Amino acid sequence: MRRHERWRLFATVLFFGILLTLLINTVLNEKRRRIAARVALQEGVQGENSLKVGYGYRDFKKKFEDTDRIIALLREREKTEKREADSERFASEELRYWETQLNALCQVLPYVLSDQEAAAFLKDQQEWRKKRGTGENRTVLSVKEQAENTRARAYALLEQYKERLR
Repeated sequence: MRRHERWRLFATVLFFGILLTLLINTVLNEKRRRIAARVALQEGVQGENSLKVGYGYRDFKKKFEDTDRIIALLREREKTEKREADSERFASEELRYWETQLNALCQVLPYVLSDQEAAAFLKDQQEWRKKRGTGENRTVLSVKEQAENTRARAYALLEQYKERLR
């Protein structure tokens, strides 16, 4: 064998070795990610009022229902106070509540989805966030309408990925 042929053989073996290593690492990382997601779903996290709150469908459903109750109380307060500045403030608080709930759900979903599903979900979520503040004909939505859109998105994602969050 000539010297340049040995170098070519060495480079080929090195290339395929690196390729095989990357493939093995990808498979192992996918397994680790799935195991970590399963453990996270089973263990839960420390929630409000020192209660154990998990990442399952029922947990998110309860959080969303609690958020609806809080917002109903805020709306009652808004009706009794009847001030213009408060109306906008209450709408901002409602949007903040729903953004918090949606963000919590969006942080969990990539861990319970396959890589392809997670990539599609993240792309879809980015597109939704870009369009969230505008309505039909690209009109800017009020804060209250944005809060309603965010609430609808949270419930839609929860129902769409219901089986994955069990």
